[in-house]
Amino acid sequence: MLIGPLAGASIDISGPSQITGDLKILDNRVLESFKSNDLTVVGGTFTMLNVTRLASLELPSLQKVKSLNWQTINNLDTPAIGPPGLTQAEEIIISDTFLRNLNGIDVTSVVNMDINNNRRLVEFTTQLGNLSNRLNIQANGLNLAVSMPNLKWIANMTIANVSSFSVPSLSVVNGSARFDSNSFATFSAPNLTQTRSGDISFVGNAKLDNISLPLLTSVGGGLTIANNSALKSIDGFPKLTTVGGAVKMFGVFEE
Repeated sequence: MLIGPLAGASIDISGPSQITGDLKILDNRVLESFKSNDLTVVGGTFTMLNVTRLASLELPSLQKVKSLNWQTINNLDTPAIGPPGLTQAEEIIISDTFLRNLNGIDVTSVVNMDINNNRRLVEFTTQLGNLSNRLNIQANGLNLAVSMPNLKWIANMTIANVSSFSVPSLSVVNGSARFDSNSFATFSAPNLTQTRSGDISFVGNAKLDNISLPLLTSVGGGLTIANNSALKSIDGFPKLTTVGGAVKMFGVFEE
């Protein structure tokens, strides 16, 4: 289904419960309201691109898409999805929007998740448990708080420009974990035991004064801690015995 530039200001596609292919809303500067009371499944990609006047999105029954790709949506504050909301997707991309939260987008497993340049986004809490390829969260709201209480296994992640990042259950990073230019004062992953192949790095986190990885025993790649101006002590790796790559530390350390 394609909703193009000439579609009207208000569209209601209630009735069908499934779209077997893609749902695309493209380059529409007229659409203000889009809803479906009955749509539960989009078998392909649900794309919204350059939909600049959309202020109301009502999808109370939507639970499954193959991929979600929302970019350049400049007027939508909060999507009305669920409950229970979107619980199944292979890929999620949300970029350059005015969303304040991602309520109703709560998948438990995903291949890729990319949340970037959403300047009003201040909170993201998800029940995500496994991420098999890449998590990218950066350049969103200045005080974005991210909470992933159930995340246990992830391949690669890049976290930047967030005020807090909570992953209390995370136990394995298969690839790399990068934390750049964040504003949190502390970072803790109390159950993380290893990165199997990649790096761990903390770079340019100006307020960071404490890193706690008490169960971490091995880093498959390198370990980099650099330019975190408030970090005076590196004492949060009591069980670390193996680093497969280089160890690089730059800063004014007292311990």
